[in-house]
Amino acid sequence: MDKSKALTRVDLNLLVILDLLLKERNVSRVAEEIYLTQSAVSRSLKRLREAFDDPLFTRNAKGLIPTRKALELEKELNQLLPSLLQLFESNEFDAKRCDDTFSLSLPTFIGSSLIPKLYVQLSRQAPLVSIEETPTKANPFQLMDANKLDYVIHYEPTHDPKYHSEKLGSLYPVLYVRKGHPLSKHSQPSIEEILSYSLIGMTIEDDRQLSFRSPITQVYQDLLQTQNKPKLRSSQTLTLLEITKATDSVLFGSNSLKKMAGFNEEFIEIYSLKEHEKYHVPMFLIYHSRHETSQAHQWFYKLFKELVIEIM
Repeated sequence: MDKSKALTRVDLNLLVILDLLLKERNVSRVAEEIYLTQSAVSRSLKRLREAFDDPLFTRNAKGLIPTRKALELEKELNQLLPSLLQLFESNEFDAKRCDDTFSLSLPTFIGSSLIPKLYVQLSRQAPLVSIEETPTKANPFQLMDANKLDYVIHYEPTHDPKYHSEKLGSLYPVLYVRKGHPLSKHSQPSIEEILSYSLIGMTIEDDRQLSFRSPITQVYQDLLQTQNKPKLRSSQTLTLLEITKATDSVLFGSNSLKKMAGFNEEFIEIYSLKEHEKYHVPMFLIYHSRHETSQAHQWFYKLFKELVIEIM
């Protein structure tokens, strides 16, 4: 049979419902998302099972569990549906008319410098675009698979063909103090002199699964040769900066902080680990391959990438 004629027997809406079921793993949530009744979604699932001659999902207390066949179909749908969508999109992308929302996950010590710059650029180039920043995840891939996260800055690459992963640079630890701090009078203060003051630092999540250890943990044990914990560890950059500005504490940060607006007017670098590659942390920008055919996502990726490289 001619392929075009064969396609007339296929209800493409069923593929959309299958894609959503694979993402949500829950019939009621899919029904809410596409404004159908649960019974209508269940009927569609029944038709899908008949079409593919496979149960596709089994149920447990938490929802649906895909079969091996369903997982194989998921890989195909990740390529097929974006291509179909592009058939209906305009060939010419206009950033000023784009009203998409892009979700990002990035470490706070990068976000503090990056997000303000990104917002300014979007205000100029794409005023209708929205961005959502979410906390850094040790394993963000489940959210990316569910299409709930568009772009991730992560400490490790991924070799799964489902994702696009590109190294953009590296960050390294730097110690800062406020201007006028007693240590600022020394051209090269020693570790002993630095340790005579309280250290505060940024929280970077350790990831046992990916064998990632926070640089602050490694530096404390190796270079500083102390088991003492920082007086304060926080994921809130502004909190740490306010404390550093108001006290004689030493801030354990990264080189990216220098790119924050006004940072260099308030703080100075007293110790850098730029020459110690052991403590460098590579930064990878990752997105799901489904976005490779989306003009809006590729435009945003290019802008986002340029700004990340700028602060490295």
